[in-house]
Amino acid sequence: MLYLIGRILFGILFYTVFRLSVEGRERVPKTGGVLLVANHASALDPPLLGFASPRPVHFMAKAELFEIPVLSWAISRLHAFPVRRGAADRSAVRTAIEVLQRGEVVGIFPEGTRTQTGELLPPQRGAGLIALRAGVPVVPVALIGTFRPLRFERGIPRINRFIVRFGEPIDLSEHRDGESKEAVERINQRMMQEIEKLVRGER
Repeated sequence: MLYLIGRILFGILFYTVFRLSVEGRERVPKTGGVLLVANHASALDPPLLGFASPRPVHFMAKAELFEIPVLSWAISRLHAFPVRRGAADRSAVRTAIEVLQRGEVVGIFPEGTRTQTGELLPPQRGAGLIALRAGVPVVPVALIGTFRPLRFERGIPRINRFIVRFGEPIDLSEHRDGESKEAVERINQRMMQEIEKLVRGER
């Protein structure tokens, strides 16, 4: 119920204020585990991706948020689970894989943190490792317009238009040759390349 209420409220915000447009939603498989990988430029990215997806999405959220009683209760019911940033969090990786293997959707931001320049950041190891171990379809997603969505030009407020663009599932079969550092790196680079294409409107 809380997830549904959140979708309604964010839907009103995204469509009325940010004039949201969603492209390629049908590219998300209707059943089975799916890993959504997207660029990250704003705190609005998780609810935006969750709203745009045709299926409920589970997200990692920094562990500190789960130490706040009321907030912890709320975000847990919004399908979030904790991750400790700054180090490899094996528990978060295991949780993500378990969610995927029971046929649900997980959303990941491979960059690991929000960009401060609007440019894509190098990917962290976690997303590639999850994609490798889970063996589920990986769908790249571009979140466009979320970097500094509200800005002022000569004192006049300007609000960006949001676009969410889903790409075709990525074929990672050629990279599934073990869990070496090189294999994970290749998967991460491939995911970021597909995200960048979507950001540029090339897919």
